[in-house]
Amino acid sequence: MPCEKSAVPRYNQTLNGAAAGRTIRVLVVEDDGIWQHLVGHALRNTRSAVTFEATFAGTLRQAREHLTMGRFDMVLLDLGLPDSQGLDTYHAIRKTAPDTPVIMLTGTDDEQVGIEAIRCGAGDFLFKGENAFNDVLVRTALHVIERSRQDDVLRQSERNLRGIINAGRDAVIVTDLQSTILFVNPAAERLYGQNAEQLLGARFEHELVAGAAGEISLKAPGGRCAVVEMQVAAIEWQGHPAFLASLHDVTELRTARRKLHKYRENLRVLVAERLHKVDAEKELLSVTFSSMAEGVIVVDPDKRIVLFNRLAETLAGWEFEPVQDRPLGEMFHVVDGRTGQVQDAIVDKVLRIGRTQFGGEHDILVGLDGRDRPVSMVAAPVRQDEDRVIGVVIVFRDISKERRLERLKEDFIASISHELRTPLTCIKAYTETIIDDDRMDSQTRGEFLRIIDQESDRLAQLIEGLLEISRLESGRAALAPGRVDLCRLVEKAAVALRPVADRKDVRIETLVDPRLPAIEADASKTESVITNLANNAVKFTEPGGVVRISAEQRGPLAAIRVSDTGMGIPPEDLPHIFERFYRVGATALKVPGTGLGLAIVKKIVDMHGGSIEV
Repeated sequence: MPCEKSAVPRYNQTLNGAAAGRTIRVLVVEDDGIWQHLVGHALRNTRSAVTFEATFAGTLRQAREHLTMGRFDMVLLDLGLPDSQGLDTYHAIRKTAPDTPVIMLTGTDDEQVGIEAIRCGAGDFLFKGENAFNDVLVRTALHVIERSRQDDVLRQSERNLRGIINAGRDAVIVTDLQSTILFVNPAAERLYGQNAEQLLGARFEHELVAGAAGEISLKAPGGRCAVVEMQVAAIEWQGHPAFLASLHDVTELRTARRKLHKYRENLRVLVAERLHKVDAEKELLSVTFSSMAEGVIVVDPDKRIVLFNRLAETLAGWEFEPVQDRPLGEMFHVVDGRTGQVQDAIVDKVLRIGRTQFGGEHDILVGLDGRDRPVSMVAAPVRQDEDRVIGVVIVFRDISKERRLERLKEDFIASISHELRTPLTCIKAYTETIIDDDRMDSQTRGEFLRIIDQESDRLAQLIEGLLEISRLESGRAALAPGRVDLCRLVEKAAVALRPVADRKDVRIETLVDPRLPAIEADASKTESVITNLANNAVKFTEPGGVVRISAEQRGPLAAIRVSDTGMGIPPEDLPHIFERFYRVGATALKVPGTGLGLAIVKKIVDMHGGSIEV
């Protein structure tokens, strides 16, 4: 049937709602011309304060074309159309215009179909009759439109609320009364580490009571336990009673509070400790200075002494002198050991150019106690900032020991030169004599050759000693540990030294505990220790004397003892006898040697983790 439009005049009647005062577009889907006329008449003669504009369609196809091409505020729908019947007609209209409210037009026999349509979402239904298309139609239409508008507002509010819930940082979970999860927001997905599909339909593991609030524990992603504040409210969800649980993860807050509490406690303890240590810091600085191996003096820009350590006090001879704030020049005297000239320019130079300066090679510290000490000295600026020098720190140390070692080395070079020259001279002299005397008898020749052999052995031992101390001090000598029979080593050393001892009329005695077990050691180096000690004893024992070598067990250790009836060692020499090149009275006694034997012994004993004493 052809479509037509009808303009309905506006009447002055008040209508509550958004429809008042505007034109309402209605699509009438009816294939019967009589009913089309009645509907049009009812819409044209309304007494409401609205204007209805009706568009007619006689088939479902025409209705869908109109709905596709334009927007309508309402659809009046007859379920019986030439190209569609029953609820299929309604569903087709809803599919085309899902948000447009629909009023069903049905005959008396189709009441049940109208009720079913309302259940499917229709706004209302009207029976076709003489009284159907008067004020009842208009009131029903306005009521459906207003209710649709309210439903739109409600749906928008629901969308807004969902948006707020989904954007919130707190997890929101909706369950039915049996704790089956019906809804979760993205925050809940993050809290559980699962997506909505995994959570929906699952059971919420905690009891829900309307109005309840408190903390619960949840198993969070990664196996960690999350502490959550939960609040529960009773709501209606999709027409059914339900619970809404709001979950706020306070794990980090609890952790932060614990850390804050711990920090406050630590801060309290730290402040107490700092307050307690304020007075001790100066003492600590003094102890640090006192434990340094160098003397330290700090002066201000006027070269007045502001700080010094105990070693500086000792080396400078200040024990009985007030030093604080005294001029450095009055209390600290360094001279050139060659010229005696005072060396006081080093501090002035640091103050002037602001760079570290070093003392001279021949500096001598003249103490107030009258003692002279060779020193190595360095002075460095104390800066407040990059450009300002506020003082000078002077660090110096006593190098008397180094100087003594240098003298010992010089003595050693002289001694070793003599020791090397003596056998070489002897060897050369006897060799030349044998070469030049063709008529030398065999006995004399044999005696000369024995002397050459002995001097060669002496030269070889000297060179081996030098090589051995070099290997030991450089770390190139390694131990070859094994089971060592001390009894056998002692006897072996005694047998080797008896010819030398016999020539001096010195007797060698051995005393070894036969129950002494084997020890774990380097056999060759242990033999060297025993031989060096015993040989030293033989050299410094006068004719008729005795050298004793013994070995015994002392607890878990083995002790080797070498004693003699010689002249002994002066007390002042005892601290130095194991130093390289050091010799006790060797020059006066004319005893040949290099001063390396006991140094080699000490190194070998240290390598074994043992100890040696006199």
